[in-house]
Amino acid sequence: MNTDNINNFVDVTFTKVESTKLKPLTSIKGWVEQVKALVNLVPIFGGALAQEIQIMQNFKESEFFRKYTAYILGVADLPIQERKIFAEEIAQKARDSAGYLITGMVNRLDNINKEVILANLTRSRIDDKISIENFFRLASVLERIPYVDLVKLPSYQTPYYDEDGDTELLNSTGVLRPVKLSEDGDTYILSPLGVKLLQYGLMTNVKKVNVKGTSVDLSWNNISEDSDVDIKKALE
Repeated sequence: MNTDNINNFVDVTFTKVESTKLKPLTSIKGWVEQVKALVNLVPIFGGALAQEIQIMQNFKESEFFRKYTAYILGVADLPIQERKIFAEEIAQKARDSAGYLITGMVNRLDNINKEVILANLTRSRIDDKISIENFFRLASVLERIPYVDLVKLPSYQTPYYDEDGDTELLNSTGVLRPVKLSEDGDTYILSPLGVKLLQYGLMTNVKKVNVKGTSVDLSWNNISEDSDVDIKKALE
């Protein structure tokens, strides 16, 4: 399927199809029929693209439409004007076509559950609960965190460390901040960005997170005079 066709399909269905017509899209199950029905709501595409969707064999294309169905379901009840304003805003901010931007964000996510989170972030931006800048940041963070680690975010509402390895990964994406660095063990807590992801993406009631600074409890061995000599020799 032509890439431009896909981008145009996303742009039109997101900005021009009334929410009342999207309401029949109630489940990710049977997504091919759902997408065909959605295509038929757009006169400029009509049956030709619906037939193309029916016979497509390309895995990447079929997987994209499956993802997009999950995403559009999450915003289907929003008024068309609100979706249109959002599309115009992201296009202006990123200096790119809204269709390309939404297609890219949806397609880069590696788990169908992340599409629901992206839809939640979209709704939160439309409701002005997060800034447009934080929407883009959170969409990028969502792309980089495995879903199995995303579901562990609630644990970091209080100082916490997980030996499984998710702490380091979550910290590297900016959703955590260190509370204490110690030889006895480090602890981390949600960063302001992490709070937003948990609250507006995962739709979790967040406890008050208030940590000032980072406690460092590490010992340092003094460098002996002999060590100074060794360093000088190494530099000569």
